[in-house]
This record gives sequence, structure tokens and C-alpha cells, in this order.
Amino acid sequence: MRVVLLDANIALALERPVQAIEILEARPKDPLSSSSLALLAYAYAVSGRQDVARGMLPELEAHDAWLPHVYLELGEKDKALDQMELDWSLRTGGVISMRCPRWAGFSDLTRSPLLQDDPRFQELMRKVNFP
Repeated sequence: MRVVLLDANIALALERPVQAIEILEARPKDPLSSSSLALLAYAYAVSGRQDVARGMLPELEAHDAWLPHVYLELGEKDKALDQMELDWSLRTGGVISMRCPRWAGFSDLTRSPLLQDDPRFQELMRKVNFP
């Protein structure tokens, strides 16, 4: 399964979301983890299939998946910020995923033009204090 995820991450990093979707959908029939499903939802959102990504949200939200990247790609900035702030307050570790290296497939939220000027995001960045 790790190879599948790595291949999907690489496809997303190379801006090939359709390829990432194909990789994730062709996986063995074992159920995907919530992080794998979040990656698939992100790939759908990035590829323009936002309706499919939105359809995946209830299951992902029920499993407390880390979704700020997906929410932001779907234009739901407040939901993305809500989850980042909650994660920071609970110290569950997802907030470190805000700063993703390019090869991880997800976008680097710390560089998102949609978030840069938002006071909530600026406050969160001050609290997190990334090096």
C-alpha cells in the first residue's frame, strides 16, 4: 500500500491528478486508510471533479481525517482554517502537514495565496512558528 501512496503522491507532485486517481482507484481491494482517502479526495478536487471530492467528505469527516488541503481546493477556506485551528489546539499532529514538501503531493498551505492575508491563518502561523 505504501508504494501505491508514494506513486500517487509523486503523480500529484508532478501535477498529474488524473494519474494519481487512477493509481489510488487501482489499489488492491483492501480499504484505504482515511489519509489515503483524503489524498484521493484531494486528487479529485485538483482534477476538477469537485463533486466527487465533496461526496467523499462525510466519510472522511466521520473518521477525523486531515482535510484542510481538500477543503481549500473546494473553496471552503473557513472549514480548512477551522480544522487547522482545532488540530493545533488538540495537538494531534496534523498541523505539521500544513507545510508539505512538493514531493508529498499536497500543496504547501503556508504558501497559499488564499490564506496569506487571512488574520486567522496569520495567527495560526504565529502560534505554530515553523522554522
